[in-house]
Amino acid sequence: MGLDAELRLAGLLSRRFLQRTGYDLTLDPAAFALVVQAAKTALPRLAAGKLASVTLPFIISGTAGPLHLDDVLSPDDLRALITGT
Repeated sequence: MGLDAELRLAGLLSRRFLQRTGYDLTLDPAAFALVVQAAKTALPRLAAGKLASVTLPFIISGTAGPLHLDDVLSPDDLRALITGT
């Protein structure tokens, strides 16, 4: 699957984080690099049809203090990103 799938998963995680917190991780290169690495780690589990939990504590500092990315990706999320459905 490779880099394209990793970047798509990282984008999904970042969009979900933005919806929940109002903070865009793609604007912080260091934070987004951590999200891409987490997506890379999650990819084999998703490809095997399993859920993948992604936890990145203290990913960014918000106005009220540190924020944490805590999300679960499903094989359906991966399929939707690949097929565009």
